[in-house]
Amino acid sequence: MTEGSTEKSGRRNRKRARGGDGRVALYGRPDGETQFIERSNEKFEEYYRRQKICSDDEFDKFMEELRVPLGTAFRVTSSTSVKDKIMDLVENKFTKLFNGIELEDGMVILAPKKLLWYPEGLAWSFNVPRPVLRKHEKLKEFQNFITQQNGIGAINRQEAVSMLPPLLLDLHPGQTVIDLCAAPGSKTAQILDALQSSIDSSRPSLIIANDSDLRRCNMLCHQLKRFKCADLLVTNHEAQHFPSCLSFDRVLCDVPCSGDGTLRKAPDMWVKWNHREAHGLHKLQMAIGRRGFDLLKPGGTMVYATCSFNPLENEAVVNSLLNAYGSIIELVDVSDKLKGFKRRDGLNTWSVKDTSPEQTWYTSFEQVPEHRRRSVVESMFPPAESAPTSSLLKRCVRVVPHDQDTGGFFVAVLRKAGEAPVVERVPTEGGARAPRQRPDTRNRRGYSNLLSSDPLARLNEVNPTLAKEIREFYGFEPEWVMNGVYSKSSEKQSKRLSFIPEKGQKVLDEFVYAPDLKQQLRVLVLRDLQFSVFLPSANTKPNLSRFAQVLSAGVRGFEKCPRDGAECSYRIAFDTLHILLPVLTRR
Repeated sequence: MTEGSTEKSGRRNRKRARGGDGRVALYGRPDGETQFIERSNEKFEEYYRRQKICSDDEFDKFMEELRVPLGTAFRVTSSTSVKDKIMDLVENKFTKLFNGIELEDGMVILAPKKLLWYPEGLAWSFNVPRPVLRKHEKLKEFQNFITQQNGIGAINRQEAVSMLPPLLLDLHPGQTVIDLCAAPGSKTAQILDALQSSIDSSRPSLIIANDSDLRRCNMLCHQLKRFKCADLLVTNHEAQHFPSCLSFDRVLCDVPCSGDGTLRKAPDMWVKWNHREAHGLHKLQMAIGRRGFDLLKPGGTMVYATCSFNPLENEAVVNSLLNAYGSIIELVDVSDKLKGFKRRDGLNTWSVKDTSPEQTWYTSFEQVPEHRRRSVVESMFPPAESAPTSSLLKRCVRVVPHDQDTGGFFVAVLRKAGEAPVVERVPTEGGARAPRQRPDTRNRRGYSNLLSSDPLARLNEVNPTLAKEIREFYGFEPEWVMNGVYSKSSEKQSKRLSFIPEKGQKVLDEFVYAPDLKQQLRVLVLRDLQFSVFLPSANTKPNLSRFAQVLSAGVRGFEKCPRDGAECSYRIAFDTLHILLPVLTRR
């Protein structure tokens, strides 16, 4: 298909997607019927025209693109052994198989195309939305291929703009990284891919994937199991209160946001959208951003990201960080990164719309009446034109849909130049209240999933006889091998043993089990909740903010042999074979 015919097909697809009456088809209903959603919201349009997120001349084009359903994107895992085979299949089979197919509703299927800005060209986009991909018979082979490869971690379905934050983190093997708001895990998976080197124990990494919602954490564990990464811990904390257990080389703050940049894939948001949500999230986003920067090592890099167009969630938060940390924070210019990706500069002027019934617009904090200053706070406003941060905000990255057929996104890259001063914490209470929930730590049977409630213990300590049997049978000579083998303390004869590398062991020892404080702190787990009880006999109270709530650590290391009479009662699990095989000397 020629370039000209591709362009015509794209225009025709947009007409089909919008429909003659301004509605759009929403596929994938359980009853098999097609639901029509009105892709319009006058308040949304009026709000963003006022904010000038793009010029008046192109605003209609911006709105037109938002009404077109978003296609499918995926990336190939760079560390998978079948990378070349997958690339060959996509490039030489599927590009020919589907190029120019027209569906029953008139939609023209274009060939999958490489995202040239992605390293090694390992990311692809496809002009069919996921609900359509699942529904149509002509696309079944491609859908099955994507599903199967995604299931084993060789391919990762991920929106194109969602791939930006990990790329801008500048990741290298050996780094300690935290994703503070990790679920559902696509960015964490990309971080794992970047940090997983070959079998090189001299540069061990540590990745912590954190989320405040336990159910989302369980989903996170399930998603990340595909990658069999021993250097991963999954934790369950409110990001703004993450404990001071470690300092990190890289921090990702992909914060909770209003999400209006996802309108193309979440059309129900057209009905629900209002500007109040950004007000409610602003203080929480600032708190998470500051916590993330506090956790960063000097010289480290933090990426702050949202899938929102709203400057109150984007540039306003970045501006507050620049003001809070002064000379030790740098907003990095990344205009030379990701060649070929179209991006816009950040905004340095915007207005704030009140959430009161009058819905007054303000251009400066001085215009806000005294009785409204608890809800409309000073940090929501842009810096003065003469302020040093005003010109710096243009270093932020904005992504608008009509530039490159994507969703909307915002990214800011921040670098820490030195030790952070003590910064006044941002309260999340008040007029712009951020919801705070008591974490539910129960699994389906009503018991806690946290490792602190069913601790792992080194096999060398709890069952030295078994540890000796495994070491001698497989000929493991380096001490680090058996030091990393853990068993659940609740099971006398565990069905499986975990393997945790040294960096993960330190986190567990110092900030989960804390042996130096074991006489001061006792964790009680009931069917309803988990709480900590301070024993008054101790002379000094423990610093509870040090303790990390960990759901998952390391990988499956050994499994109990299913047959009786085996020479060794445990066999090496597939998940850790790539780590232990090079040091196995007797088998």
